Amino acid sequence: MNYPPLWLRILLWPLSYLYQGVVRIRRNWYERGFFSSFPLSGTVISIGNIEAGGTGKSPLTLELCRILKEQGAKPVILTRGYKSGLSSDESSVLLDQKVILQPQNTVNFVADEARMQAALLKDVPIILGRDRYSAAKRYLENFPNPTHWILDDGFQHQRIKRDIDIVLLDAKRPLDNGHCLPAGLLRESQHALKKADWVIFTRSETGYPDQEIKEYLNGFRVPWSSVAFLSGSPAPIRSDLPAWQSIPSWTLALGVAKPDRVESGIRHLGLNVAHRITVADHEIFDKKSLAECLKSSDALLTTEKDYWREKQYFDLLDKPVYLIPLSITWQEGPSFPEILRFLTENLRTK
Repeated sequence: MNYPPLWLRILLWPLSYLYQGVVRIRRNWYERGFFSSFPLSGTVISIGNIEAGGTGKSPLTLELCRILKEQGAKPVILTRGYKSGLSSDESSVLLDQKVILQPQNTVNFVADEARMQAALLKDVPIILGRDRYSAAKRYLENFPNPTHWILDDGFQHQRIKRDIDIVLLDAKRPLDNGHCLPAGLLRESQHALKKADWVIFTRSETGYPDQEIKEYLNGFRVPWSSVAFLSGSPAPIRSDLPAWQSIPSWTLALGVAKPDRVESGIRHLGLNVAHRITVADHEIFDKKSLAECLKSSDALLTTEKDYWREKQYFDLLDKPVYLIPLSITWQEGPSFPEILRFLTENLRTK
């Protein structure tokens, strides 16, 4: 992670403490009832974090929904739809790659994670709305009640009452540099972790997390588990494309929060990466740069989330396109079925 120079961080520290104080007061006021939180029928499970940036919410949200479906539940995902193009009073619903509830005004909108989730999860509605409670109410006016609401990136979203709070931490840097925004990447101080019902350390394939953070959580009696994300062999977007082993050279295009982690995850494949293009998380690729790189490489490799953000563009390329599949391996602690069984048996009043 590239941080601002030390002198700039020193200047930003007062703003970080101010931000931290405001967030703490806001959470406290919700807990004391000065601000209203609204319930939803069914079980509300939040998957969130305390760091701004990728901690692996997407693969774990998919995993959670699949397990709930296997157990006979009818979950929905409720997400803000970051950079979707929806206005503050608009909402939409995706199901099996189709828009089944249109935004009120916006005709074309982009939501990479939601489109990916709708493509990879059968019969799981994806509800998008900057005002998630209003989006949920609009959904209920048109469709049956779900059994579970999966509140995507919901740890700081206090307006909706939740039954279960699952918080993800990057195993290698669980508390970043220890500072809140803007001097660091924390959205809340580490003390907010005591509000979690379960912590999952992600990207623990390199031997992390260390003992210090484990003992910190144990002091709050917050149970935890750890998972590793393993990158599989490049998967073609169409069945008629050649095997990935026959591709001489690649252009790697990444629009995720931590592109270095993705690249290190595919290093074991021995790919000849001729060009590497990165943009910020959720951003659109520069088409001229991509076209120039593809002139001197034989195929394009990208993530599933990047593909679904610009599916129409990638589908029309005259070079083969392959995706980087991710699998989850549970390491220390219980996996999702055991976590869900424990937490649903011990639901506590917030």
